[in-house]
Amino acid sequence: MQPDHPDELWNEAAGHALLGAALPSEPIITFEEDGGGLRRVEFGSGTWGIAWVDGGRAVTYGFDLDYSTARRRLPPVDLLAGAPGWFPWDYVHAAQKEIQLVSWVHWWDGETWARAEYPGDMDGVPDSGGEESFEGYADGSEDPDAARDAYDDLMAAVAARAVDTAVIEALYAPLEEALQPPDLTAPVAEVLDLARRLGVTPGASRPELAAGTGEPAVRRVHIMDLEQVEGAIAKAMRNSFELDRPAPSADPDEVAAWVRANLGETSIEVAYTGTDRPGHNYKLGIGWGKMADAELSALLDAWREREADPERGRWTHARVAVTADGFTADRAYDHLPVWWDGFRVHLTGLRAEMASRASRWRPSWTGLLDQDLAHEGVPLELTWRPGERFQSLAG
Repeated sequence: MQPDHPDELWNEAAGHALLGAALPSEPIITFEEDGGGLRRVEFGSGTWGIAWVDGGRAVTYGFDLDYSTARRRLPPVDLLAGAPGWFPWDYVHAAQKEIQLVSWVHWWDGETWARAEYPGDMDGVPDSGGEESFEGYADGSEDPDAARDAYDDLMAAVAARAVDTAVIEALYAPLEEALQPPDLTAPVAEVLDLARRLGVTPGASRPELAAGTGEPAVRRVHIMDLEQVEGAIAKAMRNSFELDRPAPSADPDEVAAWVRANLGETSIEVAYTGTDRPGHNYKLGIGWGKMADAELSALLDAWREREADPERGRWTHARVAVTADGFTADRAYDHLPVWWDGFRVHLTGLRAEMASRASRWRPSWTGLLDQDLAHEGVPLELTWRPGERFQSLAG
């Protein structure tokens, strides 16, 4: 899905910015200046922004609250991957920080739109709020037909870069008497000044951001949901490996017996969570909120502690496969094994486990547990890349 031509996006944003500035008390979907571009005022369902960049280029970004497809993707997605050197990095980074939920970013090179590759069904483009803005304006008018004419004339003047005093004054004529300013001089002058800044009056220039000078040497990717911190750390764990450990010292006989008696011949995968709730220290598989039975949890605790070493620590993930002839057991101490299929990890349990070990038995990704990734963002290597698997937690 491609955005409309940037001229169309800018004209829509600028026209509604002028309408909102003319009637600030009316329920109009409007736009505000945001440091070089225009951004729709968020009213509960989403927002988008657009800015021109030196050289006839442009960038647009935004999200739709109901269809924010980048949310709850694990690992987090780098929306700026592959952006060209002229891309306005600081401007878009600031928008991501302020808005938090930016789910798509597109850049226009003067001829075509492009964006990073996204996983699955991720996508998004600016949505038109034109009719809603008109309805908010027309609700305060005595003559809807006259309001339509004034609105259409405004949008046509914006497209032609021909906004003038008469176009703005005409916006007030259809309004109910209570909504008309006693003196139009000041409000019209204020709106006309905004029109000049937006480049839609005769002879005025549109605002332009300076072109970027290349991708920042050190760049982190914005986090939208706390689960994405787990996803980033999970990617680091998947890229890690097991340290050179002695063979396990105990078999999970009681665990296998419980599985055979209660679940039959099957395989269970569990992750240590570190919860304070007695008997619920383990998550069963990657199903959302699926905790191990309290009795099973106690057996897992006993097995895990029997194998514990004061320096090397304990396993974080385990798998027990029960067959007619017996069982097999796998443990993971230092990485996320291939048989753990998702990208959710339990940070409380991981922090407690790593803190209990001697430093030489802490894998390389341990330092991530102490970083404020939700605020600082995650390193590029911990984000999703084309061809990699991902997990979507979107409902």
